Amino acid sequence: MTTTAYHTLRSYTPTASAEESGYPDDNLALRPVRRSWRSGALSGSPWTVKLDLGSALATTAILVWDTNIPASGIVAAHSDDYIAFTNLATVTVGANSAGRRYALIPTAVTKRYFRLTITAASTSDGANYVEIGRVAIFASSGVYAFTNPLSVNTTYHSVRSTLLNGRVVTAYTGEPYAEITMVSNGFNYGTYAQDTLRELFATGPVGLDLDCFGAFLAEEGNDQFQRQFTEGRGDYQYVLNEVV
Repeated sequence: MTTTAYHTLRSYTPTASAEESGYPDDNLALRPVRRSWRSGALSGSPWTVKLDLGSALATTAILVWDTNIPASGIVAAHSDDYIAFTNLATVTVGANSAGRRYALIPTAVTKRYFRLTITAASTSDGANYVEIGRVAIFASSGVYAFTNPLSVNTTYHSVRSTLLNGRVVTAYTGEPYAEITMVSNGFNYGTYAQDTLRELFATGPVGLDLDCFGAFLAEEGNDQFQRQFTEGRGDYQYVLNEVV
């Protein structure tokens, strides 16, 4: 199994043509907890989102993350001066195996400006506004082949409470997210794609494109890893959390 990992986030300034009160365009880059950018009423379509890198910089991909835009509702373009634009490849919005909607847009250009034109007249969840949780712009990428199995498990944040009668109850909160588990041989650390990827995840969010699961914006869940022994081998298991 192979994956393309997009890493090393570019800083940028977002400017949307409209925004709903309490959900400003700054949220696209900052990603406060449970905050996103919202467009306002659908009757205002289309909208544009300007992404300004500050100077012409090399990029590999843009990831539009956690959105309710339908499958063909985005047109992406790049520019040197924000006057003349060249469209990127056709953008398709889909869902990963955890149900989170995204669009992964390859760029492979050195430009200062990108523009997302959102033409949606409807939304995937029926809301009367377009919403995007985050836009990540990546500077680098690599293709990695896994030598050991990789798994994706959909889970929820949970709260555990002990009742007066001693019973323990668990309540799930929030939207589902994914835990991505990678395993590599502990006796040969540094020789596996999993080890290289773990170092990338430790530096910040990474866009991970997995053919059979979809794309994820993920980061290391914690700074510890468990050592397991299987038939005399010491295996390291890395658990990465999808960004929610």
